Amino acid sequence: MAFVHILNYNALLIWQVQIKMGESKVKKIEIKTSVQAFGTLCVATAISLGSSYLAATKGSTLFTLISWFVPIAVILLAVFGSFLKFGEETKVMRVLFIACSYLSLIICFAASYYTMCYMFDKLEAEADYSYYKSQGQAIKEGRHEDIGRPRYDLNWQAFNGMQKRLWDINTTFPGNHIFWNLDRSAIPQALFIKACMSNEMKDVVKRTHDSDSFSVKIDCLHFSVATITTLGYGDITPNNNLSKIASDIEALSGLFLFVVTLGLVLSREGPQDEPKLDSN
Repeated sequence: MAFVHILNYNALLIWQVQIKMGESKVKKIEIKTSVQAFGTLCVATAISLGSSYLAATKGSTLFTLISWFVPIAVILLAVFGSFLKFGEETKVMRVLFIACSYLSLIICFAASYYTMCYMFDKLEAEADYSYYKSQGQAIKEGRHEDIGRPRYDLNWQAFNGMQKRLWDINTTFPGNHIFWNLDRSAIPQALFIKACMSNEMKDVVKRTHDSDSFSVKIDCLHFSVATITTLGYGDITPNNNLSKIASDIEALSGLFLFVVTLGLVLSREGPQDEPKLDSN
């Protein structure tokens, strides 16, 4: 009988050791999962900011597209993360992960809006150049019926309500160096016409000052926060199909994350949140 008790005791010890080893293995997997999930979120945010910066400095179409699609990847990552198991504090970690995803989306969409402003402000400035040059040609050739013809109604800008532009017509040329980067309504149209008639497009359509770039970044961040929280102040509004689609996606993703977070907070811990050990 003593021998049988010893065997049973040894078997119990071995079983407890196996359980401890299994728990340790599960905990390591859970820690690894947490690090990978939050690390991937940080990398996605960094890629969004980096691609937006390179798109605005290099004018690269590739980086522009990357900055537009990264927010979609963050949304999918947030959905995936809401089902991950983070260990004993699964609910808390899920809520924290979704909160970080929420913040990441604000930043990524703001970066995306900035690249839209960069691209469409340049198109707007180029369209203005063509208009003023056509007016100058009409004056030069004496086509009085075309002089003063209104510019077409198409507005290339990505958003209405932005205080500054990233691209504009530079009216600074020999004999005039006080009209750069002022309110257009304060500049005589003749100066725009003279600048466009005397120079090529690449010499007139220029990036604006760094202070304007900072102002646009603040506007993009403000619009991103107002959109994802569905506040809708109305001071800045999307102006074309691309910006409308992007803002709609952000608003819907913000609602989705809010509903998921609310569900996690109000839900009870169930067996599905407990780590499972391999019986083998």
